[in-house]
Amino acid sequence: NVESSTLRVIATGDGFWITGLVPGETLSLYNMQGQLIHQNKANATEQRISLRVRGVYIAVSGERRVKAAY
Repeated sequence: NVESSTLRVIATGDGFWITGLVPGETLSLYNMQGQLIHQNKANATEQRISLRVRGVYIAVSGERRVKAAY
């Protein structure tokens, strides 16, 4: 069941490695002020996002959301 796959956000040296994505589903990344930082349609189950600013972010994919610090 695709819906039960866990969305995971792993901090790396330059951003996040996100796993558990559903190809074709929109991935959005927000900062704690609610500003959209990154958005795209996933084309694989994993994706790397580079970030310039350290902080706490919220990754959203479908109905799933994960809060993570970088």
